[in-house]
Amino acid sequence: MRGENSLAIVTAPSAAAETGGSATALAPGFRFHPTDEELVSYYLKRKVTNKPVRFNAIAEVDIYKHEPWDLSDKSRLKTRDQEWYFFSLLDKKYGNGGRMNRATNQGYWKATGKDREVRHNDQLMGMKKTLVFHNGRAPDGLRTNWVMHEYRLVEEELERIGTLQGYVLCRVFHKNNIGPPNGNRYAPFIEAEWDDGSAALVPGIDIGDDGVASEKALVESNGVQKSVLSRVVSFWDWLCLNTLGGFCSLMV
Repeated sequence: MRGENSLAIVTAPSAAAETGGSATALAPGFRFHPTDEELVSYYLKRKVTNKPVRFNAIAEVDIYKHEPWDLSDKSRLKTRDQEWYFFSLLDKKYGNGGRMNRATNQGYWKATGKDREVRHNDQLMGMKKTLVFHNGRAPDGLRTNWVMHEYRLVEEELERIGTLQGYVLCRVFHKNNIGPPNGNRYAPFIEAEWDDGSAALVPGIDIGDDGVASEKALVESNGVQKSVLSRVVSFWDWLCLNTLGGFCSLMV
């Protein structure tokens, strides 16, 4: 039977074994889940123009050199959710052509459906291609439940910002069921993972080049930072001395 009519179910790897210890770097309920517009207009655009981002959550990986079930190890954010984001350099199948080489050692990514436009304020910014991973070699590969959304900037936008394409942004996810994506990509909450009382990463606060927050970005278990609390006390002392005068002494 041809690969188009066949299905190979490939299970997702155990994230606990992959990450070693805690299976996620973000507190329960926090997820990196940007829209198509945000992925193209902010993350991908800043990548190709070599500009910094506020939260460095996307790793750079030669994505077509790895099988999809091995990619979770390479993600910046360690999570049991079956969804990961990567930047990948373009790999042309032919030096003078536009065809991409999307073959891995064990299979290949095959495009499905039409590319979709990604717009910002009605301006065309990029295109979104949907691909499904097939085990084996074309055209007889077996379709799996691994899916990729590959985002690229359009030529008009590249000319406007004065740069070359260079990179695509890939969103890879594993579907437990064949059909439209749904909430089963999100891993169930496991309370034992958070029993050690360790601090949680706050996205967008003092993030280093490695995507990890500095000590100032670590929130205590009660949700209040000591540094913030000390500033409040200091401000109150200043207010008493310079504005309210003796009123504060009467309150003590």
